[in-house]
Amino acid sequence: MQKKNNRQSSDKNTKSGTEDTSKLSWNDSKEEKLSDFMSDFGDKMDQDYDEYTGDEQLKTRAGEEYPDIFKDGKMKLVDDSDKDADEGESIDIGWDPELKKKYDYQVVSIFNYNGDDAEQHITYLFCVHDNQPIVLVDQTTNENYIAVKETANKDVKTGFADIINVDDTDDD
Repeated sequence: MQKKNNRQSSDKNTKSGTEDTSKLSWNDSKEEKLSDFMSDFGDKMDQDYDEYTGDEQLKTRAGEEYPDIFKDGKMKLVDDSDKDADEGESIDIGWDPELKKKYDYQVVSIFNYNGDDAEQHITYLFCVHDNQPIVLVDQTTNENYIAVKETANKDVKTGFADIINVDDTDDD
């Protein structure tokens, strides 16, 4: 009887996001792999992505400056049914490559492509949410809020998940 209860407890931990056993992490090696991935992805899409390196703000064609834009608290999560960012849900998001802060969306890496047209940009925010990898995309042009949604691009989602889910012991 005791064994059964332990097993149920163990199964419950596994289903609830495995916070205790397999917490995601981010490091320079993973950032380098993501940088290589985004370079290849950009070549494939005929887009040149700039990476936020921590030196200077990453500025989009629409005038947003990452990661400072997170401090404004004007970021909303939208989906395809939302007509604009005002309809989305405000989110707690911030720059946190060490995954030590308490944001709901911990941004570990940012890449931006500025298009040729006024305000055209694609900004990928590589995040951890509920101990799961998620890639949000910002293509906001002129709103009161910054609208982000989970990217529909399967290559980007899978590429990030593959990189962040690598055990750190494999990177050494």
